Amino acid sequence: MAPIFAGFSINGSLSYVTDVFVDFTSTAFKHDPDGTTNVTYFFESTGCTYPPTFTPRPVKYTADGYPIKPPSCDRQTGGKVLRSEADGKAMINFGRFNDSYYGVGKGSLFIPVQRPNVSNIFEFHWCPDQNEFQVTVFKKWGPYPFRPQSPEVETLEAEKAFMQASMQKEIDQLQADNIQLQASNTQCADDKSELQTGTVKVVFV
Repeated sequence: MAPIFAGFSINGSLSYVTDVFVDFTSTAFKHDPDGTTNVTYFFESTGCTYPPTFTPRPVKYTADGYPIKPPSCDRQTGGKVLRSEADGKAMINFGRFNDSYYGVGKGSLFIPVQRPNVSNIFEFHWCPDQNEFQVTVFKKWGPYPFRPQSPEVETLEAEKAFMQASMQKEIDQLQADNIQLQASNTQCADDKSELQTGTVKVVFV
């Protein structure tokens, strides 16, 4: 698969996830036929990872949809793989679908964890008509299509070539968005300094 932009590293350079594998087995919906509370799946990825203790968690966003102090992505240049395995045993992940998030007939939001404290970095939109997930990063970048792997090599190569051809244009846009985000954070800091020297009046009605 073509690299997926996953944020910025500590030094401000672009970071990517280079490979993702998600497997919903035949027993994924065994205990939850509707998939709204307990869906099991296996997951592994290669590329950058986020520290589990970043704050604020979940990531918060401005009214324009830009992340506020987003965590840096730790670049794994050696091709480190984050797998759902521990001590040689497969680790089952538990997620759930929200069928009402996008509205009737517009697919479902897949929440990859059961606990409410999700990261809010990625958004997984299940599109049944297209038979794919559309994944966005920090609500701004993407959507990236995640679809069942095709066995036809020519099809896979065509998909890879198409993604690679569009990558440079996306990188340019990401750089521009990063500049705008930095400008927005500077403005927020200026606004905060003005607020600290003023008076705030709260009226309860």
